[in-house]
Amino acid sequence: MPDPRYVNPLTCRGPGTIFKEYSESNRNDNIITINRGEKQVEEINKLVEKRNLKAIEQLENTIVKEVDGKTFILIEDNSEESSSSIGIMSYTKDVPPDPNDPNYQRKNAQRKLSRLGVYSSALDARGYDPYTDIRVYETMDYYTEVSKGYKYFSAGTAVNTVAIFWDVAKSSALTWITAAAVVVDVYDKIQGSINAIDAAQYDFQGGKEGTVYDPTNYNRDVETWSTWERGRVALGWSYSGGYQDPHWTHIDKSTALEMSNYTVSDNALNTYNNNINVYGYWKHGVGQLGY
Repeated sequence: MPDPRYVNPLTCRGPGTIFKEYSESNRNDNIITINRGEKQVEEINKLVEKRNLKAIEQLENTIVKEVDGKTFILIEDNSEESSSSIGIMSYTKDVPPDPNDPNYQRKNAQRKLSRLGVYSSALDARGYDPYTDIRVYETMDYYTEVSKGYKYFSAGTAVNTVAIFWDVAKSSALTWITAAAVVVDVYDKIQGSINAIDAAQYDFQGGKEGTVYDPTNYNRDVETWSTWERGRVALGWSYSGGYQDPHWTHIDKSTALEMSNYTVSDNALNTYNNNINVYGYWKHGVGQLGY
């Protein structure tokens, strides 16, 4: 399997300046800045190619910082030689435990209830087939980070080492790492750097939406009622002589998700009936589920 990262060759940007980029699509970039004389460019270049941050950190006048999930490495050149700089944009993927946990997994307009052949007094009064279909959909999406803690693992780290950090079976760690689209080689070593998440809170938008089949104008399901409210999920742990079994839980309820699916369906039909009673047809469009 090819490495998903692409590498731009070294290019000069004016005298004494060398610039190089690593990047991946749809991800926030980490930034590493290195300043050194020309004689050290080749040595540093090799370390960067290998993503060997530990070796870079041991170089003279080196500072390594992690801010908001991004790694900043600044290597100052205090010599009297003319200095060069290598700017590298790289990416470290966040890998959350158990991404398929239903308490954490995103879902957009997932059908939760279908009520078929429900009587509509408004349709009956206007000569339409009085029996219509109502459906309820649920969304838990649009996550925003509130806080996050993690441990950095460089490319080449064994999957088993990451599993020990999480205190889970190697198979679980492998599943979580590959779910984050991190390449693992035949020796079970990661081929890109990762942040293994061990503490996190995320806000999300929870929503429920109701549709009614409309024969008066659109001849299809139309969204007639919805409710939305923020919720919050957090990573938790079981404890028995040590922290084990990382899992996700809701620590702030979304009042929208609390609402009964049957209540949502009743509200959807009532809203539809009221509109038909006033206008004689549904006039508010088909809607857009999940938004």
